Amino acid sequence: MRRGIAILLAALMFAGAAGAAEKPPYDGRLFDAHVHYSANSWDAFPPEAAIDLMAAEDVIGAVVSSTPDGGTRRLAAVEQSKVRIVPLYRPYRESSDLGSWFKRPDRLNATEQALMGHHRKGLGEVHIHRPENLAGERIQNLVRQVAKAGMFIQPHADHKVVARLFEIAPDIKII
Repeated sequence: MRRGIAILLAALMFAGAAGAAEKPPYDGRLFDAHVHYSANSWDAFPPEAAIDLMAAEDVIGAVVSSTPDGGTRRLAAVEQSKVRIVPLYRPYRESSDLGSWFKRPDRLNATEQALMGHHRKGLGEVHIHRPENLAGERIQNLVRQVAKAGMFIQPHADHKVVARLFEIAPDIKII
C-alpha cells in the first residue's frame, strides 16, 4: 500500500513538472520599474540607443533615475513614442552620496529644486537604510512634499523604513 502511494505521488509530481514545462514563455510587453541611466553608460549607449534597446525587448515604459541626474534628463528629452520614460529624481552626484544624501543640505536643496519642476514623477531610487535616516525635520518635510504633490518615492529600503515613510506621510505612493 505504501509503495502504491509513493508511486502515485511520484507520478503526480512528475506530471505537474511536465505540465509546467509545457507552459509557453511570457510573450507580452514589459514595464521596467527600475532603470538607472548613469554616467558610466552614456558613452556606450547614447540616449537614442538606450531607448532602442529597451524597445527591441518590448519594454513599453521605464521608471528611470540616474547618477548624476543628467542621464534621466537625457533619456526623457528624447522625442520618441516607443518607450514611455517616467523620470524620477535621484539625489546623487556620485555613488558616495548614497548613504548621506538625506542629511546633507546641498543634496536636500538640489532635491527640493528638482522636484519643483513639473517634469518629475517622484523621488528615487533613494537609499534609506534605517528608519533613523528619516529622523530629521528636513527629510520628513521632503517626504511630505512628495506625498502632497502626488509623486512617487522609490526607496531602496527594508520594511521598517517603508513603515516609517507611511508614518510620516500616510498617503505617500511607494514603488
